Amino acid sequence: MSGTAFPIDLYTSIISQKSVIQWVKYKKEETFMVNVYCYPKCSTCKKALRYLNEQLIDFTLIDIKEDNPDKKTLKKAIDISGLPVRKLFNTSGNLYKEMNLSTKLPSMTEEEMIEILSSDGMLVKRPLLISDNCALIGFKEDQWKEVLRVIRIEQMEERFDRGSDEDKEILSSYYETLWRDDFEADEKGLIPKDMKRGVLSEDGLYNLLQQ
Repeated sequence: MSGTAFPIDLYTSIISQKSVIQWVKYKKEETFMVNVYCYPKCSTCKKALRYLNEQLIDFTLIDIKEDNPDKKTLKKAIDISGLPVRKLFNTSGNLYKEMNLSTKLPSMTEEEMIEILSSDGMLVKRPLLISDNCALIGFKEDQWKEVLRVIRIEQMEERFDRGSDEDKEILSSYYETLWRDDFEADEKGLIPKDMKRGVLSEDGLYNLLQQ
């Protein structure tokens, strides 16, 4: 999926603000690309992007206003999350209120709601993180943590398998910061059993970094 990426420095001003997230479920797939739809002026998006960077997650940043999620993407988010379509609406947004959607949605079909959502990104709850693995709608750190842990391990496992100089540099940073937390989570049985986890082998990671 193509997207309009914009500079991360648009999000350097982090503003504290309460936000809402709908919980999602993890789906095992083959690829681990992550797209994040955000609005540059949204303080909750700024917090989410900062957290993604702190968690060493690779992602593509997309301006939700300039390149809004299409119907296929929205249906995917609904399918993965198991949430009703109404949960994807940005109910606090001006456009939602101007269109009087709070009174119109109850009589709409799911297809009609998706059609409206796909017409303007400002109607969609943000940030929206979506990949083949998961869909996260809104931001709340404690509920993003475990989902992002799985994504991070998958992405680090890919780097571990490739072993390029760039990969080693990022893996070194991972080992110094978040590796221990992921290792302990695995020891507690918090990581899906069918996941590859060679990167969580301390000896294996150490040997790669010494090459």
